[in-house]
Amino acid sequence: MPLAYCLLAAPHHRFPNHPECPERVTAIEAALDKLQLGADKQVLHLTELPQQLPEGLLEAVHTREHVDRLRATSSSIQAPQAVRDADDPDGPTFATPTSYDDALRAACAAVALVDAVAAGRSANSSGGSSRANAAVAPSGCEAAAGFSICRPPGHHATPDDQMGFCLLNNAALAARHAQRAHGLDKVMILDWDVHHGNGTQDVFWEDPSVLLVDIHQAGVWPGSGGLEETGAGVGAGATINVPLPWHSGHEAAQQAFELVIAPAARRVKPDLLLVSAGYDAHVADPLEHLQFQAATYHWLTSRLCELAAELCGGRLLLVLEGGYNQQALGECVVETVRALLGRPSGQQEPPATGSELLQAAQLPHPEEPLEQVAGVLEQVRQLHGLA
Repeated sequence: MPLAYCLLAAPHHRFPNHPECPERVTAIEAALDKLQLGADKQVLHLTELPQQLPEGLLEAVHTREHVDRLRATSSSIQAPQAVRDADDPDGPTFATPTSYDDALRAACAAVALVDAVAAGRSANSSGGSSRANAAVAPSGCEAAAGFSICRPPGHHATPDDQMGFCLLNNAALAARHAQRAHGLDKVMILDWDVHHGNGTQDVFWEDPSVLLVDIHQAGVWPGSGGLEETGAGVGAGATINVPLPWHSGHEAAQQAFELVIAPAARRVKPDLLLVSAGYDAHVADPLEHLQFQAATYHWLTSRLCELAAELCGGRLLLVLEGGYNQQALGECVVETVRALLGRPSGQQEPPATGSELLQAAQLPHPEEPLEQVAGVLEQVRQLHGLA
């Protein structure tokens, strides 16, 4: 089966007038309805999820103090409450009475999809072997690729704290589960959210078994993700940050893939490709200032599918992160799913909206800063020996 996916809107995890809200997922679901996935026998909508993560997995990513604090906060409050950055103009990191359970379910979805992807490729791949604690996804659930469209997001959650709307780090938990349960020892995480995935970086800072490539907008919150941040100890060089200049767009994303992402992947030859799939780099997103388009994500996902087929038996998993213009978010996820299914961008049956690449004159900043982009990419290539 080419694709397994899961949708969890977490309707009770909400804060007044907050951009990270349940309507993000319901907008995605409405957009996906146009693809008529329910009629596609090659697509599995995963609805049965475990209630707990495999023993020891949470502690492999987060400190016990962080997990206990998150659980205690949710169980002790009666209404939404800011737990960090209460004065952030974009909105605080918040908790509600259901937030711990909602975060756990989002993590369980990502882990179950790891199981599905590992099972779907185990018969045709030489890399990795299933282990006893892998039985998280329902029996018989197998897929070539997975997409966890769940909230709350996770890539800002550090080992010991919640931040940036994130409570538990879904991508990091999925990576660790792939290693622990399936013997997929080398994992590559590509984070294409507009904000640097500082939490994921912190988790794997000294770990050479996980390659993190993070493309993000330079000079914005959370303030990390500089070129010089490359990991430490035995993990030195396993973190690759690509801070893109403001107003970078489709061509910058293509160049970053061809000059950094693909060469880094081919050097490491991962057993699993995992994507922290934030869509707030879209030109219409209200929070920052990159100019990706829906078609950009189709292009990136198509190339990742090719890369996964070349390097790791097709194992590819995407985990939803940011994206706060709900219409644009729906369009971007539709384009991503089209690519995962091998369908062209802007397919006319059913009719597509928003998937055509805008001309430069239609963008808020018509000219991408391609000279600056080239300079950043050359620095990254020299620093990491990719040139």
